[in-house]
Amino acid sequence: MNDTAFVSSTSGRRLRALRALLAATALTVAFVANAFAAPSDPFKGVWTSTDTDGSHQMLSFGGSGDTRAVHYFDAGASVCGWPDVVATATLIGTATVSGSTATADLAGQCNGTGQSLASTSTFTYDSGTNTLTDTFGVTWYR
Repeated sequence: MNDTAFVSSTSGRRLRALRALLAATALTVAFVANAFAAPSDPFKGVWTSTDTDGSHQMLSFGGSGDTRAVHYFDAGASVCGWPDVVATATLIGTATVSGSTATADLAGQCNGTGQSLASTSTFTYDSGTNTLTDTFGVTWYR
């Protein structure tokens, strides 16, 4: 192989590698920008948080409009006996949305014991941080 062909071949590989790197960077920037963009529906989706007792919680809002379906799960519900026993809780219900606030009326039980539970909680959406804050001051993240 002569020197000219080698230089041309090496330059071509470098150019293709540079193009691939630029394309990957553009995709990454687009993904990150989309991830931090304010959603068109601030409540819809799955949220997680750490409860005041240190347990993991999950919350989901479904549907659209002023009334939403809500599902709540607490992986260590102190009201059910956690941390002394493995005690989870599941509640379902509806939330009424008004502006950046959703008020949820939930009913369910301690999983395992069957103890009935009911709760009314308010969740306030913060568009600056894309988070929810509930009645107890707990912050929820997507």
